[in-house]
Amino acid sequence: MGSIKEHWGFSLIVNGHREGPLLATAFASVEQAASPLVAQGIPVELILCLDRPDKYTLEVAKILRQRARWPFRLLRLNHGDLALARNSAVRAARQPWLAFLDGDDLWAANWLEAALALLQSEETPEQLILHPRYNIYFPEPGILVSPDQAELDDPFGVLLADNLWTALSLAHRQVYRRYLYKPNRLDEGFGYEDWNWNLRTVAAGLQHRGVPNTCHFLRRQPQSLGQRSQALGVLVTPPA
Repeated sequence: MGSIKEHWGFSLIVNGHREGPLLATAFASVEQAASPLVAQGIPVELILCLDRPDKYTLEVAKILRQRARWPFRLLRLNHGDLALARNSAVRAARQPWLAFLDGDDLWAANWLEAALALLQSEETPEQLILHPRYNIYFPEPGILVSPDQAELDDPFGVLLADNLWTALSLAHRQVYRRYLYKPNRLDEGFGYEDWNWNLRTVAAGLQHRGVPNTCHFLRRQPQSLGQRSQALGVLVTPPA
């Protein structure tokens, strides 16, 4: 039988592709956010998930191997799709709780500690999907506030019109295994794997929450999946 601390172990997943040196900055933010958990004796594993990476991103990964504060697992994939890459990381994760970060974004230093405190205060934490309260975009400025699902009269109805939460979520491993991400089909006019996932998890009765006093920093890239999806005018993949 595992210890209480093992029950709260985390797999921290960084999804990468062609971020180059930005990957090192993202990775440093993960190490900083993980430090309070490690200090408490909470088991933490870092997974660097690279899907069809370019040579510069691979070079950065090699350097991180030498300089990282803790060993990490490297998954090198050939999906060519962020949804499938996330699913591969979910299947590989060994700890009960998972948290995602894209390789050109940043976690705030208090993210994991604050999320853990919220989970430990709840009676049924396995039913929760956590997000930072604030998502701060740069270099083109913008802020997205992550609402608590309970604050909305009709969360599914609102989600049909607008995505409320980013893919940089935190939840129990079984949530991600039960609701795998649907692949993007941009050539067929469908995408937004995180939006589709939010629709399906809300419909299933899970509760999305914004963790008070936390934020993520999200980089707007001209060739990001979200920007390409907008430029192509694709629709969110139907939740059915």
